[in-house]
Amino acid sequence: DGVDSDCDGIDGEIDAAIFVAKDGGDDNPGTIDAPMLTVEAATARAFDTGKRDVYVATGVYSESVLLRDGIGVFGGYASNFRQQNVITFETAIIGQDPTPERPGAVNAINLGNDTASDPTVISGFTVFGANAANVQSANSYAIYVRDSGSNLAVRKCRIFGGAGGAGTPGTP
Repeated sequence: DGVDSDCDGIDGEIDAAIFVAKDGGDDNPGTIDAPMLTVEAATARAFDTGKRDVYVATGVYSESVLLRDGIGVFGGYASNFRQQNVITFETAIIGQDPTPERPGAVNAINLGNDTASDPTVISGFTVFGANAANVQSANSYAIYVRDSGSNLAVRKCRIFGGAGGAGTPGTP
């Protein structure tokens, strides 16, 4: 909400989060001083360690991300995480070649169905679908949602599908 409600120096909760920055490393612990490098690895670590949020610093992240149930992923942070503004500190995810497990740049599969748990959120990103123009029958989803419920939220995101691949010939 743009307010440091708990006075820990960031808009969010330092102790409940994994941090991601372009100068991080996926072997890092994901703290504010030693952030991870990829959103995908950070969401997996947050889920595995019981952290609630992933905070992502400004930059371009070329990867396909699988969201995890009950984890919030928030972009638009300054590189030091002390400010958040989704315009000033644009955070982009550019999808890679689609796979059956990750058909989109951001993937929400069977999430948000338990309204008693923490919501699954993605907020503050510019998301681009993969460029599938030269791949026959490939998709270019920016955000792919399947079998998900009302406890899944996409907020403050700009979403752009990529160029789709050529279809296959139909049967006579």
